[in-house]
Amino acid sequence: MKKIGLYRWSLIFLLLLALLGNQVFLPAVVQASSGIEEKDIFVGLGVAVLVYIIFQLGRDIRAGSPSAQKAPDGKEEIVSDPETDLELLAHLIHSESRGEPYIGQVAVGAVVLNRVNSSRFPNTVEEVIMAPGQFSVVDKGTFYLSPNETAFKAARDALSGVDPTGGALYFYNPRTARNLSWFLTLRKTITIGNHVFATD
Repeated sequence: MKKIGLYRWSLIFLLLLALLGNQVFLPAVVQASSGIEEKDIFVGLGVAVLVYIIFQLGRDIRAGSPSAQKAPDGKEEIVSDPETDLELLAHLIHSESRGEPYIGQVAVGAVVLNRVNSSRFPNTVEEVIMAPGQFSVVDKGTFYLSPNETAFKAARDALSGVDPTGGALYFYNPRTARNLSWFLTLRKTITIGNHVFATD
């Protein structure tokens, strides 16, 4: 009901503005510029009102969507789709750690979820994975390879709370890491297979 009231008062305001324009401004504009007709100005006003209504509807739809709900403390709480999270996590696990021990694959998924739960990283699995420069497999395109069933199983375990990393926010392969000197400043939590897991 509040939304309807908002639209009603907004439309009343725009109609009053249009009427005022018709009585005061419209004759002056038409008189000043010989190329503009009154009907053109009314069409312009109509388009402006329509664009305004569509804009307000879009804002309300976004505000009411699950991805923009407010938590009790007033902070924005992101609610993502579990199926999408599973799919994205399986893609990342498969592209980053296929060939690693199963527990190492779960650990890669756990790092993503630890980031989601950290205030220093984005709030969704998708945003964490797609953040620029975070996972090289996204830039290389290998992220989009089809995950196998093991990757899906590891993703489910990670999503259910299994974390063999001890809360790690990072992982790297010492033999292939591009920024090894930076990784060496981190506190190592565990090594699984070829990956070292670490936190600040």
